[in-house]
Amino acid sequence: MAILVRVAFEWDAFETELTLAAANAVRAMVEAAGSETPYAVAFSEFYAETTGVIYLPNLALATEESVEEPDCRFSPPDWEHQDYEWGDTDSQWGERLSTAVTGLPRAQWEQEWDRFAQAMLNVAARTRTALVADGTLPDDAVVYLDDEDADLLVRSLTADELRRHFPEYVAATQAERDVLAMPVEQRVAVLAAAAGLAPGPVGALGRERATELLLDAGAAAVPVAVAALAHPETAWTGGKLLADLNIATPEVMDALWAALPLQGNAHDWVATALGRLGAGLEVLARHDVPAGSRAAAVAAPYR
Repeated sequence: MAILVRVAFEWDAFETELTLAAANAVRAMVEAAGSETPYAVAFSEFYAETTGVIYLPNLALATEESVEEPDCRFSPPDWEHQDYEWGDTDSQWGERLSTAVTGLPRAQWEQEWDRFAQAMLNVAARTRTALVADGTLPDDAVVYLDDEDADLLVRSLTADELRRHFPEYVAATQAERDVLAMPVEQRVAVLAAAAGLAPGPVGALGRERATELLLDAGAAAVPVAVAALAHPETAWTGGKLLADLNIATPEVMDALWAALPLQGNAHDWVATALGRLGAGLEVLARHDVPAGSRAAAVAAPYR
């Protein structure tokens, strides 16, 4: 019987060769840009599937002359100079990476993703060092990772670069520190407003991050989610939060049943919450509930 043995991925060689490949690709783009002045290089459009593939990102160059719209200044997909094949080296690191991680158990895959993220941070830093040293990029150019959650973006830039180019992330980071320093009850109230569950200032934190922090608060967030069910404009948000919190108290169940049926999106999220909390068959038996919502309740425990 054949035994499949996974060989440890060669991360050091991956970083070394891809740093060289990235630097060469940027040099080619700068040369193609002629007399234009580069100000940023970004590794963007990261794509991965948990327990599946991890693809190499795209590589893009921004110059002062080619990016005219202020909103596009740090939006790599909108830049003129792109190299989608920069990582196609003789060693085929992109293919080898996806082969190495596909099919791994979730915990092990996540470890490899973290190592990939660190490798790309190293590639970006070393690429910048090489290109500034040889004069390809000016001293004040930034080379960064442009990921959807901005986690790698923040990690790939210095504090000064963040303040100059991404002040919104600096503000969000400080806002999160301030919120986490609050007593739990006050924190939940502030987060509820930021997440769109209750009236109040949204602040710099952002709705998505505020919702994540509410989930981290656990049972303390239940009252604001229940209260949101009573208002048409926030009912679906409250239902979704209760579904994701997955805390089945009598108060929660009573509030969800009282909110059923709701209109539009809210209806599905209330049904989904009931399904996740073990009442899917009861929702299925409610013929006054639209078929799509009944299906959502039954499928909810498996999503």
